[in-house]
Amino acid sequence: MYSNQLVLFISKCPEEYTGAKHIEMPESGGSIGRSPSCSVSLADHNRFISSTHCLLSVYGDTYYISDVSTNGTMVN
Repeated sequence: MYSNQLVLFISKCPEEYTGAKHIEMPESGGSIGRSPSCSVSLADHNRFISSTHCLLSVYGDTYYISDVSTNGTMVN
């Protein structure tokens, strides 16, 4: 039996960013941002990432991303 796994891979970031670049997300989705209250909290001293940058949700076998940031979210 296979389980779905959502993995966040950070492909571009400032050189001083020292956090993990491969992050496993909760199966249920969650939030990504600078805030410690996010499911995945990313350190960003330059404030490119919003406090709550995006929300990930799961419906059936499909993942959805909702941009709630100030400057936009790029999905590649």
